[in-house]
Amino acid sequence: MDGCSVADSCGCHAAGQKELSTSMLVLGIWAQKGSDGQKVLAALGFDDDKASELAASVSSLVQH
Repeated sequence: MDGCSVADSCGCHAAGQKELSTSMLVLGIWAQKGSDGQKVLAALGFDDDKASELAASVSSLVQH
């Protein structure tokens, strides 16, 4: 990727950084409905309500 981070390729820039946070990765995995990763998160108790809460948290960080 010529020295670019994954965040550059997807346009994710949290708090002025060009890095993906763990929260962003979890939300990305959760968005892959039916994937093995989504099934693991569901088995650990993660659900759409928690995803919404996490997305709101990430959104508030990105806006600052």
